[in-house]
Amino acid sequence: MNILFLAVDVDLKHDRGDAVHVRELARELGNGGHRVILVTGTSPNDAPQGIRHFTRPDSDPSQVLFGWELASGWADVIYERRTSPKLSWSISRLTGIPFVLEVNGEIVPARGHGEPDRSNIGRGDSC
Repeated sequence: MNILFLAVDVDLKHDRGDAVHVRELARELGNGGHRVILVTGTSPNDAPQGIRHFTRPDSDPSQVLFGWELASGWADVIYERRTSPKLSWSISRLTGIPFVLEVNGEIVPARGHGEPDRSNIGRGDSC
């Protein structure tokens, strides 16, 4: 499977959980026989070895255009790691390629020390 992997908010030069997760997932997808193009906020000088990597453009419209160019005629799926599918959704609408959204962490910030405030999740939203 050809996978366009969008992690545009992740900088792989930092050894934080998000960067480690993205590097390992991209590598293991490749080891599993899939072809992966990874787009992150990492400069070309800090790109991981062995992964086909591109640095995201700075503006949202440029990111959509760049993703469209990478995905068109190549990708089977668009995989985005973010809290909102705005980039993958836009590219999917332009190309007809399905997308998957990976959300890590809480969508709604926690209040105090207890459970997260989930009072507005699912209200008025339709998928």
